[in-house]
Amino acid sequence: MPAYTKINLSPDGTEGDGDPIKITDTSGNGTFIHDTLISKRRKDEVWLWVTNTSAAPVEVTMHVGYLSTAAAAVDQRSIFTVPPKSGWMLVLPGQPLKGNGTTARRIAAYAGSANVINVMGYVNRISASAATRDNLADPS
Repeated sequence: MPAYTKINLSPDGTEGDGDPIKITDTSGNGTFIHDTLISKRRKDEVWLWVTNTSAAPVEVTMHVGYLSTAAAAVDQRSIFTVPPKSGWMLVLPGQPLKGNGTTARRIAAYAGSANVINVMGYVNRISASAATRDNLADPS
């Protein structure tokens, strides 16, 4: 049976303290929100909510699941608008991600306005059972 461990988001591979992550970037690959482990044996189930502290709607582009050593691909993007002065809005409901054995997967975002979008969430890190691990070719 798989084991679940609830952890804080880990931007750039370092587990955070649970505080909201402010989106500071307005283009490119964006502000890092979470990196998985490199291992194929552990899957991260990622839950994310966003809020907009400004008085105007803000468009957010979120990159989900790209390799942390590469640029985000267009098909890995989600674009949505966060209403002004909104409460927490669910934007990623338990997305499963895992590394490929050599590189971690990343979630990052940029917004139409810097410093007004906050991201909060958590990760259920899922470790494969002993029976499943024995069937995996990847030793990591």
